[in-house]
This record gives sequence, C-alpha cells and structure tokens, in this order.
Amino acid sequence: MIMADDSREGILEKVVGHLADSVLALPDESILAEAGEPGADLYEDAEHVRLVLSEASLLLEGVTRRLSNMGHTINSNYWRRDHAGFHTKCLNCGSSVSFIMATREAQGGALNAQCSASNGHRIPRWASL
Repeated sequence: MIMADDSREGILEKVVGHLADSVLALPDESILAEAGEPGADLYEDAEHVRLVLSEASLLLEGVTRRLSNMGHTINSNYWRRDHAGFHTKCLNCGSSVSFIMATREAQGGALNAQCSASNGHRIPRWASL
C-alpha cells in the first residue's frame, strides 16, 4: 500500500534535495567554470536537469507502485541515497529494495516476494516498472 504522502511531488522533492546537496558540496570555482564555459546555455541546462529529475521521480514512483502491488508499504520519505542509488525497506515486513538510477535497476528481497505481513498478491518479477 502506498502511503498518502507518497506522491510524485514528494519523490521529486527528495531527489531535488539530494541534487542540491551535491551541488552545494562543489567548490564555487567548479560551478562558475561550468556556467562560464563557451557555448554554455544555462536555460538549456536547466531544462535538462528538470527532465532528468522528472524521469527519476517517475522511476522511483514506478518502483514504489510495484512494491505496493505486492503488498509492501513504502514511505517516500524513507528512501535513502548513497553513491550506489536509493534504498528503502517495507514498513511492515522489513524487506529491502534498492534502486540504481544510472542503470534503472531495482533489486532486493521486497521485489522477490509479496509482503509477508500482507495478504496482497504477487506480481511476476518480469513485470515492467
């Protein structure tokens, strides 16, 4: 089951927050050098970032929906990010799931079986996100 606060906007907000943290960690010289490169179009770059973030949000929403269909309860606020991707656990059974943005791969025990604390039905592993 998807929790009420698990919305596309919530996921996008979390991804944007992580992106902002990454940019804030860069030295000013790096940011200014990239923005001042010849031929740099900041508006085009901004649109590209919006597109990437929107796609990331949709992909995470798809993983969350798939887990919900298997009876797992996922709170979008509990997705954690590290160098490999995003990670979370079912709030009911504790099964884990990881999502790697670069490869668009989801993996973990939560994707292999329905929630043991739920009476939901299982979706085949080959089902698309």
